Order: sequence, then C-alpha cells, then structure tokens
Amino acid sequence: MRGYLPPQTPEEQLLVRRVQDAAADARYGGWRFLGFLDERGRVLAEARLNKEDVFSCFWGGFDGAQRCYLGVGGDEAPAPEDFPLAAVRITCWQPGHTVPAAQLPTHRDYLGALLGLGLKRECIGDIITDGDSAVCFLEEKMLPVVRDELSGVGRFSVRVEQAELSECAGWKQKTEEVRINVPSLRADAVLASLLHLSRADAAALIVRGAVSLCHVPLSQQHAGLEEGDTLSVRGYGRWRILEIGGLSKKGRIWLTAEKFTG
Repeated sequence: MRGYLPPQTPEEQLLVRRVQDAAADARYGGWRFLGFLDERGRVLAEARLNKEDVFSCFWGGFDGAQRCYLGVGGDEAPAPEDFPLAAVRITCWQPGHTVPAAQLPTHRDYLGALLGLGLKRECIGDIITDGDSAVCFLEEKMLPVVRDELSGVGRFSVRVEQAELSECAGWKQKTEEVRINVPSLRADAVLASLLHLSRADAAALIVRGAVSLCHVPLSQQHAGLEEGDTLSVRGYGRWRILEIGGLSKKGRIWLTAEKFTG
C-alpha cells in the first residue's frame, strides 16, 4: 500500500479538523459520529486519530463496506449497534413491462436519485445493487426522507421499504476478478487494458481529471501502480490491484485486479 499522503484539498483539511474536534469532545464522555467516509477519508481520519487518546470505530453496515461511518469515544469504541445507521431496499418497477437487465438502474442512478432529494454525500453509505433493486445504507435521520419522498430512479417508479441491518451484516461487496497482461505498470497502460481502450484514450481520461488513484485525483499518466492500489474512473467504475505477477512469454506483466460490480 502507498504511504500516507497528507490532506491535499480544503475539503480534506476540513475533515481532519472535524476529526480532531470530535476527539476533543469525546473525552468528555459519550460518542461522536462524523458521517460516511470513503477509503481516502478513512486514511486521513485514522492518521489524525493516531495522535489522539480516544477510541474509534468505522462501520458501514456490513463487513467490508467501502464507505464507513466514523464513531469516536473517550472511554470505549462504539459497537455496530450504536451507530445511527439505517438501510432501505429500493425496488424498481414498470407496470406491464419486463425490463432487460441492461436497462436496469445502476449504482450511479440510485446515488443520483438520493442526492436529488437533497441528501449530502456523507449521509449515504454503500449502495448494493441486485437486479431490479438495491439496498442503500444511510444516516438514520435520513430514513424518513428517503422512505416518504423517493418515488423514482431514472425512468422507473420505485417502492421503498426499510431493511433490517442485522440481515445485512454478513454481506460483501460484489466484485469480479480480472487478469490482464500489460507492457508496464504505468497508469495509462493499466487503464487501457482494464477499460479496453487505446493507450491514448486512457491517457486522455487522466488528463481530463476523470481518474483517481487511492481516492486522490491522478494527474500523471506515467504514475506507477502498486499492489493494493485502487483506481476509480468516472463513468467506468472502480478496480483494486490484487497482485502483480511475473512476465508473459512476450515480456508483458501479468496483473490481477478486482472490479467492484455492486
């Protein structure tokens, strides 16, 4: 995994200050919760918390969640049941129509619908799609808004019902393993193979700011990738580099990655 990279943006600096303030408040007793953080936010929070004499815990509703809620306590870390989280199942339907799988809403569609209700990103955790429905993890106080006001996702009408968190605890993110061979570990070379694009088109995505490496915008096409790195590409999805293997007979590098599909 890459070394620690300090806060790079005003938003990241604000997050670190919020974590520091929560730790200071927690020393007086009780727990403080800061909202859902992505993997980059979690790294920044953990780095700050390592300097604080408090307990902390990340929980996203199930083991392996990518977006996790942060809880900080002065006397003990909060348990999963103490987190102010809820889950809803959103089921799509079109009266009198059977919808082909390729036309069903995607993760982006569900997220856009939730943001369209006025929810902030830090109030929304992982969204796990499953055919014509999805389970969305939320900050508990947002539950009535989603349950009462969400009427559609894209061109689909929807039915919203609360899901039991206890039933979700054993879930895992859906992933699909892919094995490719690349001429080098440069970001543009790996992206070209993962996305089935030309090297020039992959480089153009980086130049446009559409690619993040470990949740930090990637600006260098020649940046080298390492095992454990996460690549997020706007409009394409997200991958994690699992293993960098040996060379093929033609001198190319074997690489195993997982694509997050749910």
